[in-house]
Amino acid sequence: MINKLNGERGTAEGAVAAAHWLGVREHLRATGRFAEQPAASVTIWGRHLAYAAALGLAPRAVGNLPVSTPADDSRAWSDHGGMWHVVNVRYPSRLLWGRPPGATILRGLAAGWFAGFSTWILLVVAAAFRVWPDGLVLPAALAVGLAVAGLPVVYAIGDLGGAAAVEDRIVRLRRFRDGSKADDTAKWTYWCAIDEGNSREVRAMCLSEEMWRPLREGDTVRAAAGRRLGWIRRIDVIEDSRLRASYDDTGEHLVDAPENLGEVRVLPDRPARAPRADKGGADDRRRPE
Repeated sequence: MINKLNGERGTAEGAVAAAHWLGVREHLRATGRFAEQPAASVTIWGRHLAYAAALGLAPRAVGNLPVSTPADDSRAWSDHGGMWHVVNVRYPSRLLWGRPPGATILRGLAAGWFAGFSTWILLVVAAAFRVWPDGLVLPAALAVGLAVAGLPVVYAIGDLGGAAAVEDRIVRLRRFRDGSKADDTAKWTYWCAIDEGNSREVRAMCLSEEMWRPLREGDTVRAAAGRRLGWIRRIDVIEDSRLRASYDDTGEHLVDAPENLGEVRVLPDRPARAPRADKGGADDRRRPE
């Protein structure tokens, strides 16, 4: 019930506005002029090209936009489903998330051993002062060690046994510094956020540097990833991002330009409203003789 109250609900005015802009999109698509127009053609088409870009009909122009402001790490635009919308990208804590299964098992066993050994030391001291029974020192220490090591080991084994298939578009590629190595070189964590269309919140997953570097935001990929640890073990690009193509303006956008832009109908006319009848219901106008 709370989700229904807080969720997005359509209105009659929204339906009218959506219908109008869907009609505009169909009209712009029918012209066939905007799909291959470069960004430089804005000097010819003006706001008409902006409408086409906003409605997803000018991919080349959008891909060549010289955007100088860095994109927000935590918010991204996605066109999953055909309509552009904002998704929130989350980078979970790396206590368990974003680590390969093998390393997670080793870290879990090491953490379990450290926790169990520390507990054993404390309980030995407690037993010496008659605060803890001698016969429960070792069992309690083993229980603590197994509890600490159990969760990461179970998660890692689960991901090793069956990785989920993820196939969709990359909305964010980021790397964040994660300390430094022994030789004082920077150590990085590499993140990849893939919007599968299930939610407006996308959890970024981690992968190796070798797999991360060839990727670009906007690539459609097929990945094998662990859902419990958020580690991508394999990723393949099945469709390149349109941002990969570079464009050097040579004036080609002037070739197909109309001579008079004012004569080009870009926005379809809205249907005229029917005239209202008089209150009396009769038409008092006389026909000319």
